[in-house]
Amino acid sequence: MLESSDLKYGAELRIGKLFAGKWRLDQLIGLGGTAAVYAATHRNGSRVAIKVLHRHLCGSQSQVRRFLREAYTANRIGHPGAVAVYDDDIEGEDAFLVMELLAGQNLREHADARGGCLSLTETLKIAHELLDVLEAAHARLVVHRDIKPSNLFLTTSGSLKVLDFGMARALIPSVESQTTSDGEVVGTPAFMAPEQARGRPELVDPRTDVWSVGATLFWLLSGEFVHGAGTATEQLYLTMAASARSLASVRPDLPAPLVEIIDRSLDYDPERRWQDAGSLRTALRSLRLEQSGPSAHTTPDVDVRPLSMNTLTKLPERATHRSEKRFFVVVGLGALFGLTYLVGDSLYTEPAALFKGVVSGRPELGALKQFLSSAQLAPSAPESRPSPALPQDSVFASAAPNSAAQRIEVKKKQRPLTEAPKKQSSSPASSGDDELLSTDPLNRRH
Repeated sequence: MLESSDLKYGAELRIGKLFAGKWRLDQLIGLGGTAAVYAATHRNGSRVAIKVLHRHLCGSQSQVRRFLREAYTANRIGHPGAVAVYDDDIEGEDAFLVMELLAGQNLREHADARGGCLSLTETLKIAHELLDVLEAAHARLVVHRDIKPSNLFLTTSGSLKVLDFGMARALIPSVESQTTSDGEVVGTPAFMAPEQARGRPELVDPRTDVWSVGATLFWLLSGEFVHGAGTATEQLYLTMAASARSLASVRPDLPAPLVEIIDRSLDYDPERRWQDAGSLRTALRSLRLEQSGPSAHTTPDVDVRPLSMNTLTKLPERATHRSEKRFFVVVGLGALFGLTYLVGDSLYTEPAALFKGVVSGRPELGALKQFLSSAQLAPSAPESRPSPALPQDSVFASAAPNSAAQRIEVKKKQRPLTEAPKKQSSSPASSGDDELLSTDPLNRRH
C-alpha cells in the first residue's frame, strides 16, 4: 500500500489538467485511502466535485465496482443529507464520480479547530441529523459501514452531509453488490463494530452503524477513541476482543442518561445495542439534559426545564431574612399611617393623652397603661396654636373643643371661606367632593 505522501504527490499532479475532456481540476480538497477529491469546473462553467479512485486500486475489479456503486447507493437513499452523485464513469485508467460540491469542513477538521471536541449541544444536533440519514438508509436495507468524523461533512449553512457510501452494504445482496468476502475487513478500525472488525460480513446490519455512531459521538464529546490504542492494528485487535469503555470514564461530567445511551450503542453484543438508527434517535430526542455545570470540554448549555416548587423554595437564607424584615417594616409603617389618618393632628397636640385613650380599653396593654399613668406628662398648650375663626352658624361656636373627636369635627368646619373655588375637571368622574378633598394639605378623607 502506498504511503500517504505518495498518494498526495500523485493526486496533486492532476491539478490544473483537463479531466475526461470536459472537467478542469482546480483544487485538491480531500484525500483518503481509496480516492482523491477535487473541486472542478465544467466547460459550461458549472462547479462540481470530482472523486477519482487511486490508480493503484483500479487494477482490482472488486475495488472499481465498490467505488462506482457509491453513486447508486447514495442516490438510492433519496435523503438530502446524503451527498448527491450526478455521474460515474471510467476515463482511461481512472474511475471517477461527479458529485455535488460542498462548502465547509468535515467533522474531524471542525472538532480539531475547536480544541479536539465539540459542545454537548452541537454534538446532539449532529447526532440527530446523522441518525435521520441512517434511518432512511436502513429503511432501504442499506448499511453504511464507515461512519466516522471524516465522512461527515458540516456545510457552511450548518447542515450535515454523509459522505462515502462506497463501503455501504445492501442487506439483500446481489451478484453486483456482494463485493466483500468472508475474512475481509473494511472500514476504519477506531470506528468499526466488533463483528465488522472480525471480518464477519454476514453479521453486519443496522446495529453495526449504531456502534459506529456511538464511537463517533464518543470521540466528538471526549476527543478520544473508544479503545485507547496507539496504532490502527492495536485498535483493530481491541475492537475484536474487548468491550468498549464507558464514556463516563473520560467525561464524568456528562449527564448520566446520555452516557447510558451512548454506552448501550457501544455494547459488544449487537442484541443489547439499539436495534437501528431510529431507536437511537428516539432515545436521544427524548433525553432531558440536566447540566450540572459547565465543564472544560463543552460550552455551558441552557437548562430549559420548568421551575418546580423545590426550585422555588430553595432560596438563599439571607434573602429570606431580608424579606421578613421588609415585611415587618412595611406593616409598621402602614399601622403608623393608618393611625395618623384616623386621629389627624391630635398626634401632634396630645400624644400622651392619645396613647392613654388607646390603651384604656385594652386590658392586655395594662403594663403600658400603668407606665403612662405614672409618667409626668406635660399638659398640652392649645393656646400656642392660634385657632382660626369659626363660622357663626357652627354648632361648636360656643364650646371649646375638649376631645379628639370634637377637634376633628371643628377642623372639618373650619375650611377657609375666602379660598377661591377650583376649576372642575372635565372628566365625568369628577365631583364636588374631589374639590373639597383637594383643599386638605394632606389630602385626607375624613
